[in-house]
Amino acid sequence: MEDKRIYLEISRDENRLVDQRHANMKIGIRENLDDPISSYKVTRIPIEQINTSCNEMIDMLNVSNTSGNRDEVIEKLKSMGKAFCDILLPAHIKDALNQTQSNYLILRLDDHVVHFPWELICIKHEFLCQQFSMGRIIITRQDIIPNDKRNLAFPLKMGIFANPKGDLRDASVEGYQLYNHMLKQNSQSQIVLPELRSTITPTKLIESMRNYDLIHFAGHAKYNQDDPDHSGWQLSEGMIRAHDIFKMIGGSPLPAMVFSNACQSARTDEWEKKNYRKEGSFGLANAFMLAGTRHYIGTFWDIIDEASSKYALQFYKNLSEGQSIGNAVRNARLDMMEDDQQETCWAGYLLYGDPTITYFPESQKTQNQSVTNKPEKIDGKIEHEIHTLTESKKVKHVRSDKNSKNIEKDNHHNPLKQKQGFKISFLIFFAVLIIVTFLFYIHDRYNQDNWTSKVLTLAVVYDNTSEIIDKHKAKMITGALQMDLLNYPRITLLERMAMDSIIEEINLSISQYADSSRKMQGEIMPADLMVYLDVDKTNGTQVNSDVIIRLFYTQQSKLIQIIIEKIRPESLVSQRKKLSQKIIRKLKELFPLRGIITQIKDNKICLNIGSDVGVSLDQQYKVTNRNILLKVEGVEKERSFVVSEKKNVVLIKGWKVELVDEP
Repeated sequence: MEDKRIYLEISRDENRLVDQRHANMKIGIRENLDDPISSYKVTRIPIEQINTSCNEMIDMLNVSNTSGNRDEVIEKLKSMGKAFCDILLPAHIKDALNQTQSNYLILRLDDHVVHFPWELICIKHEFLCQQFSMGRIIITRQDIIPNDKRNLAFPLKMGIFANPKGDLRDASVEGYQLYNHMLKQNSQSQIVLPELRSTITPTKLIESMRNYDLIHFAGHAKYNQDDPDHSGWQLSEGMIRAHDIFKMIGGSPLPAMVFSNACQSARTDEWEKKNYRKEGSFGLANAFMLAGTRHYIGTFWDIIDEASSKYALQFYKNLSEGQSIGNAVRNARLDMMEDDQQETCWAGYLLYGDPTITYFPESQKTQNQSVTNKPEKIDGKIEHEIHTLTESKKVKHVRSDKNSKNIEKDNHHNPLKQKQGFKISFLIFFAVLIIVTFLFYIHDRYNQDNWTSKVLTLAVVYDNTSEIIDKHKAKMITGALQMDLLNYPRITLLERMAMDSIIEEINLSISQYADSSRKMQGEIMPADLMVYLDVDKTNGTQVNSDVIIRLFYTQQSKLIQIIIEKIRPESLVSQRKKLSQKIIRKLKELFPLRGIITQIKDNKICLNIGSDVGVSLDQQYKVTNRNILLKVEGVEKERSFVVSEKKNVVLIKGWKVELVDEP
């Protein structure tokens, strides 16, 4: 059974588009590629529906990483997988997959269907990635330049790049544990020479990449949906992009295997559309394969740091024991699925390349004995992290061992030590309490949701000390603008021209002469935005004045608009509306009204924005990256309630929405 393979061959007939929403897909299945002839069926598929469902699946799993019940997510994932199964697989294909004794399922996909989540198709009660050890072989219209095949020989050289940005502790631990695991493979003979790095620049990585047979990356990746060729890994300084890998085509061989343990590191869209071109790649997986990498493992969506580390370490344990790369991927997946404490990150991993290939001898098992033949390369930062992690583990081990009992015994017979121990414990508790309180404050203060619209504060000012502006007209125009801007609900208007009087009143209220029961707490709000006016003085008989209005975003000290108008005194009322509307239009452009779906219950959809930021009845909001419109049917101060204009639309908590263009 281990050696049996089954091939699922799928392509979309690009010359036979049924319409803009449907296309014909060719699909066939066989167990022997050597057969001189094979059959396929043509089936009609709803392209637009599939693409929408793919995005919904990705969004659901991204949200489930931080919230949501695991069992509910799995059931939802299975429902989506069964729907994909019915849409994409004819009955005879389902039957063949159910009846086969093959262990390996090799997908031969063309570049029209590479973005479909084939691994998560669910037949009966299991995903394909549960039933089979899977790998993807891609047929593309891109020009392929032959690359020299990398000759693998023991010891394999392995580059481990762990947490290069320095903000993922579990990635550092992952790198350290993987490094140690690989060292243990050398207990009997030289099998692998690992090199552990945590500080690397794009230039250095490009220079050294060809030195390795295997590469493991644990850190941040960025997927650029508009230009996948600029997707990449985030390093210590800058990024290495897919385009950088693409430029390495035709040179010396790249690593045979790359495991990119980072968010969306194998995500892709259809390899065509607006992204198709003669030069450039469709993301990291595409770039590495074009440049000669035989196996690429990555993720289709966001993954949790700790869970992804556990998956990677289990994968390498399987691989180093002599399992094929496909079996190692599958068995690591099955191990995590059996662990109820884990998240759903197992669902995100996919393998490009032949799943039957092995990298380590079958007899090579992980040894528990110590290893003295340490490779010569390990960077200073990692060495420090390893020491820190090792020492912390030693401390924990000691505190749970016999010495802890001896300490308790000594303290029991020494009242002075007991008293000192109590004081120290109290001080530690008090210090921890202060730190936790401070961290909560920092979190609330600085980790605000950057998508959801907030109330903006704005002040209209002019220089009342200048001798070269017409202060009378500046004052009139300031008041006129304030009247109109007061009616724009996104803005809280602040008074700045009368600040001297306001401060004087606050000082008076806290003085000995004020009523003690009515003392003020002077809290002056900062202005997010500032409108600054200059009004030229008229000369002689000149009636009109030039007005220059500058709109500043104070948080960034950024000038975002300049308006120049001629003001006629007799038409100040009509012109003020023109000026204020220009300001408001710019504010709508720069600060669109946005929110997030926070609750879905009994067909009641709640958004986290309300009347305080400008939500009103009958407004329409569009779900980002989807053709779904929501209409406001109820509004409270800080939240609102919407309904979908289409029936039977799947909505997921955490999705982002934006107001459809206002008049």
